[in-house]
Amino acid sequence: PAGIIDSACDGSFVQTFVNASFVNGHYWNVSVEDRSQGLHLLTPRFATQCGYTFHMSYNGMLTLRATLMSCHVYQQGSDQVLKMVWIFYPKNPLENISIIPYTTRCRTNYIWARREILCAENFREVSISRSSPNIPDVEIQQDDFDISMMMNTAQVWKIFFRLNNGSRFEVNIQQAFQMGYAVNSSDSRVVFRSPYFTNESSSMMIEGTMVDVIRPFVYYVDRWSAFLLDMTTACPVREPECTEQDVVWTLPRILQPLVLHLAEVEYKETSVWVDFKKVDSTTMGQRGYVLTQTNATTSLSVPWGAEGGFNKSCWVNWHFGMEYIINLQIQHLWTDDVWDLTR
Repeated sequence: PAGIIDSACDGSFVQTFVNASFVNGHYWNVSVEDRSQGLHLLTPRFATQCGYTFHMSYNGMLTLRATLMSCHVYQQGSDQVLKMVWIFYPKNPLENISIIPYTTRCRTNYIWARREILCAENFREVSISRSSPNIPDVEIQQDDFDISMMMNTAQVWKIFFRLNNGSRFEVNIQQAFQMGYAVNSSDSRVVFRSPYFTNESSSMMIEGTMVDVIRPFVYYVDRWSAFLLDMTTACPVREPECTEQDVVWTLPRILQPLVLHLAEVEYKETSVWVDFKKVDSTTMGQRGYVLTQTNATTSLSVPWGAEGGFNKSCWVNWHFGMEYIINLQIQHLWTDDVWDLTR
């Protein structure tokens, strides 16, 4: 049916929207199509491993969000392409099943930072340029990685996890995939994706916030050159605090596992996003959003019921109440002595 599905590219995200009135009247599933026209059902595990997130917006619209590095998002000419097949099963048994192939095709002028880290609801993703700097000597011991033992093979991809006890754990790409991880590459970037709280990750407190950290190093050989890329990812997992007037979200300004020397960090920009669209300072003021930063933390305060979110009635312990739901993102840009720009 016309007008059921729409799409857009925003920054590094490819988003597909399904009309609220249609979603509410149907059960549904969606599969993504690879270049060989094979279909992959978007189960929760596949979505986490391949970089997809579902979100229901304030008006009931269903959003499927992918990144430009998600599985089966590919470049065709100047366009980014994602092919899907949606199946809608009507709740009314007298209505017909709807099968809707849909292609999201859009052109993006997104300018990548050398290193980009995404802390999504159901996965964390780091992508870095293939031209990234070498890992500093102080980060690894001389015998950590015996590169010479692997130089006889033209195509090698391995992942070394540095564990919290100081040991390391080595797997190949297929083994990593079976463990729930994903490693992929484009002509210019390498990406590593992980669920939260895996056996290879560890948790630490930074400025009063619990942070989930994973330290993978991706080794690969390309045209007889060997590369070892630090794909360390750290994501805060702290819930916001609710007062009688505001929702307050406080995070560390810099996640220490992501930088080598804190004194060398130069802050470039901190911005607030809602539904993955940047909110300018004028709009923030009109809505009552307040962004406060110290040397250690970033705090965002949003009034209950503010524009950008929505209220929803609920029952808690046999008492009627109201929930306020808003899809917030905070973006940090900084440079340091190893990376010329991290987003």
